[in-house]
Amino acid sequence: MHDRIMQQLDVMKTPQIVFLGDSLMERWKTSGKEKWEQLTSTYKVLNCGIGGDKVQNVLWRLEKGLFETMRPKLIFFMIGTNNIEKNSAKHIAEGTEKIIQLVHEKSPDSLFVIYGVLPRTTSDKLPVPIMDKIHDLNQLVKGMAENQFKDFATFIDIGEHFLEQGSTDRLQRSLFDDKVHISKSGYDKWYELLVPVIKDKLN
Repeated sequence: MHDRIMQQLDVMKTPQIVFLGDSLMERWKTSGKEKWEQLTSTYKVLNCGIGGDKVQNVLWRLEKGLFETMRPKLIFFMIGTNNIEKNSAKHIAEGTEKIIQLVHEKSPDSLFVIYGVLPRTTSDKLPVPIMDKIHDLNQLVKGMAENQFKDFATFIDIGEHFLEQGSTDRLQRSLFDDKVHISKSGYDKWYELLVPVIKDKLN
């Protein structure tokens, strides 16, 4: 999949916008296809999401040439959900920090929109519920965006839009296909929130 993305980049050359992350980014092209087509009809967008990717996989892709040549104006970034069961929030945040630093070194004029990890269902295997760990991770990453990365990065947590009204841990089932992945309706909701951000950052 990494090779396919690099081939797409060879063809596109200079995307305006890049989506970087795991399956939640990749599935814009499938579950979110309708809105993705609207987006790509207006902007040159490259989707660099790969299903199953963890923080360490994105770091590997950066070592293998991703962002060596492209200099997008805007990067939408979300990573961490695939690390959440086995790694601490601190460990995931440290990896996230390395990714942002590496991309910024390679493409210093790009603006970053860092999304908080979306809510997902809790696993009974964990002593700490997944939602608690996601909250802790998002707070750590938010701190980075507001401090060492404040000149080029914005943190946005859209998680509340995917929860039942007034709840901190109950998913809106209509917005999800399963315990992790959002549905077509979920991508429709995300698109509503995404478009104003693009217009703001690119204008």
